[in-house]
Amino acid sequence: MDEHAPEGTLVKQVTATDADVDDVISYEIVPSKFSEAFTVSRLGEIFVSSKGPELVDRELMEEPFIMLSIKATDSEASSFVSDMTRAGYTSVKIRIRDVNDVSPKFEQKNYDINVHAPLRAQQEIIRVVAHGGDKEDDTDRMHYKIVDGNEEGTTTE
Repeated sequence: MDEHAPEGTLVKQVTATDADVDDVISYEIVPSKFSEAFTVSRLGEIFVSSKGPELVDRELMEEPFIMLSIKATDSEASSFVSDMTRAGYTSVKIRIRDVNDVSPKFEQKNYDINVHAPLRAQQEIIRVVAHGGDKEDDTDRMHYKIVDGNEEGTTTE
């Protein structure tokens, strides 16, 4: 799923089975670092919660995935052991895709240079560098464009 996915986004569905007749299985997310970012329905559907878009930020995560533990509990008390419910657990690995959500920042606020003529065609006179801050390389590539001061079209990008 993408980082900052909106509330209500379906992430995955888990299913537990029980051989007992007429048992109703309920699901819950075992508390963990990212458990509040998700909810699980009575059908085992895992959704992004209202806190999810803020909590699931790839730039703040060490790993590109989240591990959730889901607990499934049956509804029937055993006839042999009163008031005892049975539970099973599964793990869900959710890969978090980085999206291009961080604005680039230049290493310097201003670049001032003096250029002495004559210059050769395609001669480099300055190199500017910006960094995006996104976690993954494919969402942090920089593209540069001269937007002001090149009215005569004498410089290239």
